Amino acid sequence: MNKNLTSIGGIITSSTAGDITYINQAACELMGCFADNVLGHKLTDVFKVINGGEPVVYTSRDKGVAEQSFPSGSMLQTANGDELSICGSVAVQVARESAFNGYVVSFFEEINKEADAEQMHWYAMHDPLTRLPNRLLLANRFKQALALAKRHQTTLAVCMMDLDEFKPVNDTYGHAAGDLLLIEAASRIRQHLRQEDTVARFGGDEFVLLIGDADSKEELLQAIQRLQVAIAEPYSIEGEKVSLSCSIGLALYPEDDADADTLLRHADQAMFLAKQAGRNRVHLFDVKQDQKLNSSQKIITRVEQALINEEFELYYQPKVNMRTGQVIGMEALIRWQHPKDGLILPVDFLPFIEQNDVIIDLGRCVLESALAQLTQWQKKGRNWSVSINIAARHFHVPNFSLLIAQALQRFPSIRPEQLEIEILESAALGDVQHVQTVIEECKALGVRFALDDFGTGYSSLSYLKRIPVEVLKIDRSFIRDILNDKEDLALVQAIASLAVTFDREVVAEGVETVEQGALLMRLGCDVAQGYYIAKPMPADNIDAWVAGFKVDPIWEEWSKREWDLRAFPLLVAQYDIRDWFESVVMKIEDGTLLVEDANLSDESKCRFGHWYKTDGQEIFSESALFKAIDPVHNLLHQEGDLAIQLYANGQRDKAKKKCVKLYRIKDQMLAMLDDLQREFFVK
Repeated sequence: MNKNLTSIGGIITSSTAGDITYINQAACELMGCFADNVLGHKLTDVFKVINGGEPVVYTSRDKGVAEQSFPSGSMLQTANGDELSICGSVAVQVARESAFNGYVVSFFEEINKEADAEQMHWYAMHDPLTRLPNRLLLANRFKQALALAKRHQTTLAVCMMDLDEFKPVNDTYGHAAGDLLLIEAASRIRQHLRQEDTVARFGGDEFVLLIGDADSKEELLQAIQRLQVAIAEPYSIEGEKVSLSCSIGLALYPEDDADADTLLRHADQAMFLAKQAGRNRVHLFDVKQDQKLNSSQKIITRVEQALINEEFELYYQPKVNMRTGQVIGMEALIRWQHPKDGLILPVDFLPFIEQNDVIIDLGRCVLESALAQLTQWQKKGRNWSVSINIAARHFHVPNFSLLIAQALQRFPSIRPEQLEIEILESAALGDVQHVQTVIEECKALGVRFALDDFGTGYSSLSYLKRIPVEVLKIDRSFIRDILNDKEDLALVQAIASLAVTFDREVVAEGVETVEQGALLMRLGCDVAQGYYIAKPMPADNIDAWVAGFKVDPIWEEWSKREWDLRAFPLLVAQYDIRDWFESVVMKIEDGTLLVEDANLSDESKCRFGHWYKTDGQEIFSESALFKAIDPVHNLLHQEGDLAIQLYANGQRDKAKKKCVKLYRIKDQMLAMLDDLQREFFVK
């Protein structure tokens, strides 16, 4: 046997009848067998252990016997008749209903006194379960990586990763199944890191990653996001698919110019914030913010004082029906008017107080302020609703529904259905039964509920059925890339369909372009909020905004028509044209364009050009209008390239004059794309 391969423990599972159902590679190597030759065979026939001359009995079906040990000095008879000194244990598997479900055997080869120094050193430096470096080896690697980063002036990313909801899985399926999951998770992490990077098991379900010499922060974050996707792939446990996610805290040297211990502590703090923000997230440690705020406790104390000083203010962001132009309601968003630091956004203080009771006091302040403002608007004939965001901790306040009822009694002119409470999807799924009870108690008062950031958690149809909310709010992360990412488009379409199926209203968050709004309406989502409609604003600014608000002409034009999603490439083309003019042409005009950002792809390689030559030809080959677009599209690219070349060569005035012609071509192109949609896709 090659002892270098036995540093990971052997694991075998069996059915209630004692038939082997799983054996890992380490167990095969220790026993000198192949998995195919032992699967389905009796555990007692394959795994023969002797201690003190007597066979070790490990086939008790008594549930009460949680674990039996193979004491030090036990001998395993291998397939070729040799004896191997091992230690280990056998545990009883228990299913969710606490029924006996078989056995799990875990064992390790014992290292005797004659073992060579290299093997002894390996065991001292590695975690025996996952074969990853342990804390001791991590400390050595960390010291070397930090010294290398300092010497070559390169980056070093320190990542603290924690598996979300690992404990419930471990409790449900047993520790042996949990160990198997940790082994698989460790393998996935290794596969997605470079050979020169380090991943160590820090303890429990926590891992530390050292990633050096990333070309950019964006590249690093993309790599970490790919790792998140790998971790989230389903795991097979007892024939069931189990999904986990991970929360990652990131400290980045030299942006965070600290020693190894401090970097690790900062990564741990960032991971905590990632979990508090809803899990399945990456949070980058903010050095400046940390230096400014120092500690969570100081923030908590300062927030308590700010409540006394009435330093908090509600901003309101309108929600509108893009099809009709009607203002549906307002979302109340907390802002901290700090006397020294000015306006502080919630992302800079809420994560630090979410696990403290001060968040409840702040929530009461928001509730009272929103209802008071709603009363003022009602006096002006504004009968819209106001939604407030409630932290998960509120749901564990005794008699939460009584708190809501008492608040409504203080504002008798307000109809309860005008108050909408938004809860994060991740918070709602944390304790579904309890959340369901609290929501139903509040709904009995007439209050409405919305599920915020929908699609970012672990929702399923059963959860959606059990959580009695009226509104699903599509997370802004899906809306942002809806025109660029087919998966986001499919997700939004699926959520809109779910809303119809479950008789829920749907609201899109984060609409920032006219094309996003147009596409959402085509998908059946008419109500939205976002910067393209209005940014959050003080209550005093709302009346003026409402008076001046008009639905976008493009939305108005298409609002009474039925659309065909086959027109999607035409909508994307309009978005790409407007985006290019904003990011390039307008910057040529004001002289702020960086030369390296001045680009325009070949007309046959841009998204519209590629579609025009392929699918577009199949659909519109006989259309005179379709044929007429091609020379205009080509001219847009040609004139755009000339403007960029003039700008890059320092001929800024000529480049600006060229922009005048580009605007005329742009308007012609957009109009032709509108006409093509009308001709083929409008009923």
